[in-house]
Amino acid sequence: MTGFTPGVVELIWERDNGCCALCGLPISGTRGFDWSVHHRCSRSSGGTRRGWVNMAGNGVLLHGSGTTGCHGEIES
Repeated sequence: MTGFTPGVVELIWERDNGCCALCGLPISGTRGFDWSVHHRCSRSSGGTRRGWVNMAGNGVLLHGSGTTGCHGEIES
């Protein structure tokens, strides 16, 4: 598995109250374009066998993709 399951994304959404962890504004739109879930501890360039990496405690909601918006800002 290389990412968060839909159930884990739902848990992260509820925990973060549907708001961006960086700017605090509400999130809307299409996942992967308007918003995404960022791994606090990275997956090491595409994948890992460490199961905890894709658990809710390792994810936060952010505006944008990995290269745009708040997510892009964190990645750069």
